[in-house]
Amino acid sequence: MDNNRNKGVTYVEILIAVIIIAYISLVFGQMFVTNNFLLVQTTNQSRAYNWAADTMEELKSMHYPQLQAGLWTDMSGNDKYLGENTQFTRYLNVIQVEPGLKEVEVIVGWDELGEDREVRIVSYVADYS
Repeated sequence: MDNNRNKGVTYVEILIAVIIIAYISLVFGQMFVTNNFLLVQTTNQSRAYNWAADTMEELKSMHYPQLQAGLWTDMSGNDKYLGENTQFTRYLNVIQVEPGLKEVEVIVGWDELGEDREVRIVSYVADYS
């Protein structure tokens, strides 16, 4: 008669299995949320860097006298939506370091979950004339 009692699954065993499955599901769910957040963060940073790099190349291709010293806030559109709903803002800063040499800085900023983020690229342009 003892053999019949040991056959089958008890409610306690089922409850333990459900708890283990629920815990594993929570861990994977949290992992997906974190990965999604990191994906958005990395995508925004890549878009900002690409826009800054493109802008830097435009500035470096200009003739030296065209690069006026000062803070520029508009070239061909200051604010831009690069993708989903994130608005990026571009600032250009040109500093006369010495005669014949200017420091060019491109800053692209955006708001991410209430926190200000930015990418900066700095280069130097010399007057070869």
